[in-house]
Amino acid sequence: VNKFQGQLGPRQVSEAEQLQSQYQRCIQNEVFTGGFDAIVMPTMLTPYVPADWYTSQEKHFVYINGKKQKNTWAFMATWIWNMLGRYPVMNMPVQVGKSNMPLGIQIIGNTFDDLTCMKLAAGLEKVTPPLFAGNRKPNFEEINAR
Repeated sequence: VNKFQGQLGPRQVSEAEQLQSQYQRCIQNEVFTGGFDAIVMPTMLTPYVPADWYTSQEKHFVYINGKKQKNTWAFMATWIWNMLGRYPVMNMPVQVGKSNMPLGIQIIGNTFDDLTCMKLAAGLEKVTPPLFAGNRKPNFEEINAR
């Protein structure tokens, strides 16, 4: 992204489209024509993201093992699927981390196969504990009263 910042012209767009096609062919060959119906992977690559991350200039960073991470977008595992664009993705929270931030997974299906993503998410929802239960269940009456 930074390589072409402010200089995106026809040649760079063509190069990006060729790279995108190459990645899509690789995913098709290795995953979906290789016998798999979906990819299940984390949404974030670390649980150390506070719930108020990126809400102010001072909170644009994540600390992992006490070290300030310079590339704060590197821990997200969603951008590749946004860039490729042909694959349906369903993100689903599965638990809450120590920082009270929901931790989730993403289910990536084959092109035009949204139904597989939905079926996998529905099945997973049946076997995982409810995210908002007990003292984590939001009180919407209090929110509406404000």
